[in-house]
Amino acid sequence: ALVLGRDERLPDALRDRLERDEDALLGRELADQAPVGGIDAARVGEHDALAHAVEQRHAQLLLQLPDLARHGLPAGRELREGALRRLRPSPRRRPAPALALPDPRRRRRDHARARPRPARPEGALPGGRHDPLRDRVRRLLRRDRPAPAGSVLKPRYHGRVSRASHAAAFAAGVAIAAAVGAVAAPKRPEATRYKTLDTFAQSLSYVSNQFVEPVDERKLLYAAARGMLTSLDAYSAFFSPAEYRRLREDTDGEFPGVGLLLGPGGDDDAMPDAKEWPIVDEVLAGSPAEKAGIQVDDRILTIDGVATVNPDGTAIKDERYWDGKLRGPSGTRVKVEFLRPGARPAPADMVRAQIKVPSVLHEALAPGIGYVSIRRFQEATAADAALALGALDRAKAARVIIIDLRTDSGGLLEQAIAIADQFLESGLIVTIRGRTDAVETHMAKAGGLAVGSRVIVLVNAETASAAEILAGALQDHKRATVIGMRTYGKGAIQTYFDLIDGSGLKLTTHRYLTPSGHQVEGRGITPDIEVPEFEPELVVAGGTKGDASPEPSGKPGGSHDILEARLAEDYQLRIAYQTARGWLGSK
Repeated sequence: ALVLGRDERLPDALRDRLERDEDALLGRELADQAPVGGIDAARVGEHDALAHAVEQRHAQLLLQLPDLARHGLPAGRELREGALRRLRPSPRRRPAPALALPDPRRRRRDHARARPRPARPEGALPGGRHDPLRDRVRRLLRRDRPAPAGSVLKPRYHGRVSRASHAAAFAAGVAIAAAVGAVAAPKRPEATRYKTLDTFAQSLSYVSNQFVEPVDERKLLYAAARGMLTSLDAYSAFFSPAEYRRLREDTDGEFPGVGLLLGPGGDDDAMPDAKEWPIVDEVLAGSPAEKAGIQVDDRILTIDGVATVNPDGTAIKDERYWDGKLRGPSGTRVKVEFLRPGARPAPADMVRAQIKVPSVLHEALAPGIGYVSIRRFQEATAADAALALGALDRAKAARVIIIDLRTDSGGLLEQAIAIADQFLESGLIVTIRGRTDAVETHMAKAGGLAVGSRVIVLVNAETASAAEILAGALQDHKRATVIGMRTYGKGAIQTYFDLIDGSGLKLTTHRYLTPSGHQVEGRGITPDIEVPEFEPELVVAGGTKGDASPEPSGKPGGSHDILEARLAEDYQLRIAYQTARGWLGSK
């Protein structure tokens, strides 16, 4: 009868009738047995007589229903036969009167004759038969019907598990499983689906109630969600509310903080005895950190008086944790102690402000040659790239444009498509395929800002995802010469899903193909000119000799010297710059 009540093929009127009659029965019978202070709901499932009465009532309801076959249930005869068997006396216990509990006047006498139950360890389930958590999962599944748009099912919570933690648990566990099962998995028979979820609920119940030490249910559900997502592929993931908020901030490219980007600490040439203090990788221009005098390669010793390393010098947390500590509401203060190589520790008292992380940098390298670096495809990347292209055009440095996508791990798909559209007059940019036969294509539109420029794209092994879409589109249309090393090879597209408790999912939902039909996943983009990251050295008698790095010339500190020094350190950029000058006929 419970399975029948959940079966979606059963008409709503019949299912509602079963549920109403069961509720009425429970209310009437419990009223007879209720103590003076009210009904003890936790003991409902433990009362054998009441359970037997409910089974008897369900069986009689089945026999009263008309032929179930006309309601789309071909197994109606089997159900009716099962109901008849259910009405027969159970060989294991004395049957109670149908639809009634034992007479209350006989309660004391029956209780005196009842055999005492064996003692069980504290916290154990009574015979493994009743568990409030499992009951709540069943109750939620039985009400699993389409809800109005924007509504949220809110089952009642009572029993041994707290309401707050259980709400978060369902948000990250059962609700995720149901949603992903409905959206990302083939349709299965409802009975199989419920059985699988019931197994999950039973496992959670055993861990919550029987593990040797108390455990946080929220952590259990989050761990289960992480395991579910990581079992799919290398890209899908589950994020706790704090992790998901940080991820969205990084995607937006704007957050409240002090303007520091931290990296993992450790010793180096500048500080060989350094402990594992987080190291400053970047100081954003105009940020509170820059105004406080913090520089690249400084070590962060403390944040608001909390040391970043253990007494033995090992890191307490990774750099992402301390980066999160530097973030906070705008207008709040944070105190930092930092150490610079060759100097003494110094304090910095900063007021957090709204920080915008630039995803696009540009500069004119030489007359006719412009440089655009895209770090990551964020919300405003396409708009920032358009501003950069306009600035290079006004500076007469747009005849050849070098697009640097090295170490760009990707980001928002639509931003990469919008930037590709600036360089293509027409044609296909990318083809996207999901689990269905539907195919999504994105085409270039005429009127791009850089359709008349020659293009060089720099890539390396860390160029991935949306950056590969841009590089592949320009390469396939012969609009760019790709220089560097073969890219990462991430041809999958992830979609973010917000969950009700603030956590979130990143789920692989599509894969993409370049305009020529090239499958990027696991293969990457092969450059037209393969250039290693570092200049190869040739060992000769008396020393080493490389590819004749440019020597600084001109006045010390001049822009030409700065460019040549930069080209001397960046071999791939130097080859791209030399290629661009060759196209322009420059020496």
